[in-house]
Amino acid sequence: MSYQNPDTISVEEKGQLDVAPKFAIMKIVIKGESYVLGDEAFKKSKEIVSFVSDLKSIDYSSENITLESVSIKTTTGKILKSSFASFTLKLDQINLELIPKILNIISNQKNIEIKNLEYDFGDLSKIKTDLYKNVCGEAKRQASEICSTFSVPLLGVYSMNAKWKHPHFRDDFYHDLYGARVGGPPSRGRDFSEEILEGLNFINNYTSKLILNLKVSFRVGAINA
Repeated sequence: MSYQNPDTISVEEKGQLDVAPKFAIMKIVIKGESYVLGDEAFKKSKEIVSFVSDLKSIDYSSENITLESVSIKTTTGKILKSSFASFTLKLDQINLELIPKILNIISNQKNIEIKNLEYDFGDLSKIKTDLYKNVCGEAKRQASEICSTFSVPLLGVYSMNAKWKHPHFRDDFYHDLYGARVGGPPSRGRDFSEEILEGLNFINNYTSKLILNLKVSFRVGAINA
């Protein structure tokens, strides 16, 4: 056998784990009457001040709120010219149990729309390490069984290729969102309140999968005649 081009066998193993998110991240758009930039928006925009106040009432910290962008739209009529500002806010580190309360606050205000919702799954390094070890162990077990079948020794690892699929969730909301519906218009023939309940259940109990696809080539000894 040549060690430059050794005899090898290859096995493929897949492992996966259900992972629950740690926090949610939400982006919203607030339509206001005044054009204000930077941190001043949190003091001078009555729409933002009202929204932040409502969030504080449910124990969501204003330190997790950032103003991402401001845009202005001007309309001209026959008599009057008016301007309206749109503020895009990012709500970070949302505890999952607060999501229904935040959605309720948003649904009760006409000037707020949800732009998108996504989840933060936190640091997965420990979970990934444990999954990697388990899948490697299964790959070795499978290779050992193959070697036993062919009566050849298992010498060592020649190459490994790991491909990860990380957990994720993001939904871009429709502008006509009331309550907790996750994307899309209501289905025909269904009670809209049912969709709200389903949406809340989906949001609060969402899990995603951490997936590892592993391919390992093992060096093996020669078959004895």
